[in-house]
Amino acid sequence: MSSRATPPGAAVDVFAEWRALLAPLMASTPEPLPQSLGRIAASTEAILRSPYALISAIDEDGALEFFGSDAADPAAVDALRFLASQDGLSDQVLGRSELLRLPGSNGLEFDLLNQQSAFASVLGVPIGYEGRTVGGLYIGRAPDEQPFTSGEERIAELIAGAAAAVLRRT
Repeated sequence: MSSRATPPGAAVDVFAEWRALLAPLMASTPEPLPQSLGRIAASTEAILRSPYALISAIDEDGALEFFGSDAADPAAVDALRFLASQDGLSDQVLGRSELLRLPGSNGLEFDLLNQQSAFASVLGVPIGYEGRTVGGLYIGRAPDEQPFTSGEERIAELIAGAAAAVLRRT
């Protein structure tokens, strides 16, 4: 598992990152949820070469909890958490069955994204199983980074599937 987000241009052992991402699913004894989802967030950062990834999950009381990698910049995670919890972004992601991109061609724009200088673009991917959405995967890109490609969006959807499997096990 990565100990920090992969710097631009650095080599990534994608197979090692996928193994780290899937490790919580392969364990005979599930690790605690914060560690499992933190591991998935860290692998997301490395695989997608994005310094910011955050996972939300709806707890048994209906409250939204957020999980990130241990190595992520706390200020950036707080900014992404704020973005996800404010301005309706988490409601949009949790109420959808498809990926949300900001800014995007789906007509959804948020003033907060423009005001939040930490991000030029954000992906919000619903995490769900058995026909219900139980959380979201949020991935942010800084202003000096390229927008997400359609291939990266598909990878984010696969990663959200792994997170859904972890949440289902708990």
